[in-house]
Amino acid sequence: MLTVQADELKVVLLSHDVAHNGVSRADTLANVIDRFAAASIVGFDPVGHGVWAPLKNAEHKIDVVDKRAGKLGSVKALLKTLRSHKCDLLISCKPYPLSFGVALMARRQFNVPVILDIDDWEWGLFKQRRILGKIRRAANIMDIAMNPIYAALLSSLHKRADNILVSNSRLQALYGGTIAYHYRPTTRPEQAGNADELKRRLLLPVDKKIILFFGTPRLHKGIEDLLNAFMSIDRRDYILVVVGASQAQVERLRGALPSHGGGIFILREQLFEELTSILSLSEIVVIPQKALPGAARQLPAKLIDGMTAGKAVVSTDVGDIKEILSDECGLVVKPGCVAELAKALSDLMENDEFRYRLGKNACARARSRFSYEAGEKVLRRVFDETLANHASTVKMAST
Repeated sequence: MLTVQADELKVVLLSHDVAHNGVSRADTLANVIDRFAAASIVGFDPVGHGVWAPLKNAEHKIDVVDKRAGKLGSVKALLKTLRSHKCDLLISCKPYPLSFGVALMARRQFNVPVILDIDDWEWGLFKQRRILGKIRRAANIMDIAMNPIYAALLSSLHKRADNILVSNSRLQALYGGTIAYHYRPTTRPEQAGNADELKRRLLLPVDKKIILFFGTPRLHKGIEDLLNAFMSIDRRDYILVVVGASQAQVERLRGALPSHGGGIFILREQLFEELTSILSLSEIVVIPQKALPGAARQLPAKLIDGMTAGKAVVSTDVGDIKEILSDECGLVVKPGCVAELAKALSDLMENDEFRYRLGKNACARARSRFSYEAGEKVLRRVFDETLANHASTVKMAST
């Protein structure tokens, strides 16, 4: 068995899209790898806007090939960039042509072992789109960067990778491999300023307690159910804050609110560092999911953020969530059931001790299963296995 040497091993994570939230998975793994090796991210920017806004402060460690290279020229540009990094391990984040496809080419050209990381069921996310969305995405056959049909085809080649990482047990059942969760640091940076100052800066009322939804408010995340549940509760001491929407999503959500939805605040995407402070303001974190194909094989990273912060978490019985929040680590309700969601929120609003107990249990579980320390053990083991198997294959080929 090989031993991973912190001062020798170079790992590159390859992302097909650094301009949207998918790159957050690469950043998560890179942060864990940096504890024992040298990690960097290489990726394609399909829109020309640069790195995804919440990761702007991490731009220095992301090597970007932008859309000016063209979709086909980007393959050559990515391979050239990868060659310059001279990595010992290459991790393809998601099975897209500009990640897994390029990674397989790099393995052939540079003889570098490839690990495929899968944190979403891309075909399931495509299936749950509305019909017009499906037509638009499928019709753009030249979009090798973002077309989910290509991801579905390439995911069927997952066994060609030297090893596989997945983010939850549902994906493990589909693809095999080792579960590497969305790991989080257990020591958080101190909040900048006091709570009242931060609330004023965000234009939030300082005398209200906060129920927080944070993340990209997409169809499968049950944001409409949450809005309806909150508006059915007659509590003036709490507000609902939704963080992470694009400008278009902000306008859509605000337009969907009735005139009496004055206790709901919709905020744009925030830097990861800022999200930590906003999370610290909340009493309750709500991460609803719809019972849709893509959601069933997804584990929301924000669920783990809420647990790590020691917050009372409410979510839905989709995928692995019920098991993760078991043993009083959170409350789980039926997906799509507004009444159950409203009752769970009401119960937590009414009982301070109950909220505290759930948050304490959640934090303890997060430290044991979802910490950087836990992630390091998993990735060291997978890297050792991958490098040993690769060395054995090279030796056999040379004899």
